[in-house]
Amino acid sequence: MLDADMYNGRPLPKYSRKVKRCFRGSFLVVQKTSLYNRNPQTYDGRHNEMGADRFRRYCESLIAANQRRQS
Repeated sequence: MLDADMYNGRPLPKYSRKVKRCFRGSFLVVQKTSLYNRNPQTYDGRHNEMGADRFRRYCESLIAANQRRQS
């Protein structure tokens, strides 16, 4: 067990760091400047609730809306 920079009674090296493993859920990696990432409402994990096809349609609607605004 990790506690106070110790593991099993031995000190951890200074370069050590915690690692968190996730075995459930979906991860979405997008460009920092993407339309999706610039929308603060998307930080709710909505991609995890949609299937691939629905998420694709959602992203396409974001792109279309952005194009209409720029016209």
